[in-house]
Amino acid sequence: MELLDSVADLREVQKLEGHADRVWSLAWNPAPHNCGGASAMLASCSGDKTVKIWQMGPTRQWECSGHENEVKSVSWSSSGMEKNFWVAVLQGHSQDVKMAQWHPLVDVLVSASYENKLL
Repeated sequence: MELLDSVADLREVQKLEGHADRVWSLAWNPAPHNCGGASAMLASCSGDKTVKIWQMGPTRQWECSGHENEVKSVSWSSSGMEKNFWVAVLQGHSQDVKMAQWHPLVDVLVSASYENKLL
């Protein structure tokens, strides 16, 4: 996975390495100032059954494992998860979760699965 700066020539400014399989989804933290003054943070999920939280600057990453299947969606709450962010394994679906999305105004998470359920 590569990060590019916003100028028109799209040059690489940092390469993030660490997933062992394809990356399915990315999400920028909408409120990095709520994470204890941390710089911009990016969540990624992969076919390697992990979620990684990356922080800009000297490359720092956090990882959540414990998923039984590949992870296909990541999402931040509108608050940016306050000062402590949580990465969790969702329970309740019997098949792979295709998408997880936070409500834009309140801290409510909805997940959708291949079994045609929303939780």
